[in-house]
Amino acid sequence: MEFRLDYATVYVRDFERAMEFYDVALGLPLRSRDDVRGRGTFATLGAQLVVTRVPAETPADARLVGRATGVGLQVPDLDAAHEALRERGVHFAMPPTEQPEGGRIAVVEDPEGNTLVLDEAEPTDAPTPPGG
Repeated sequence: MEFRLDYATVYVRDFERAMEFYDVALGLPLRSRDDVRGRGTFATLGAQLVVTRVPAETPADARLVGRATGVGLQVPDLDAAHEALRERGVHFAMPPTEQPEGGRIAVVEDPEGNTLVLDEAEPTDAPTPPGG
């Protein structure tokens, strides 16, 4: 059996503000928007990113907002993405940083306090290892 990640969800309280952030500030292409249900879908080169409103009157769901989402977005040039997003007013909880295990990441924070990781893509023009 094969699996492919189809979507990841970020939960928010202020749907309008979140949609503005993911559409305009991050620049993700909007695929669909349902203001009644409070659900927006953005395209990436991989899985879709879904933004879903959590009703304020549902305290049990409130814990889903304002946390590390576990969502990672890969970019070809982390420094360029960092600079462009900062110019758009995106807040970085962590600027581009070398990781002990290798690679570089940055962490962005949406207006609700949800964090997403920006991960720099490996160069695709690297030679293929023998047998690979």
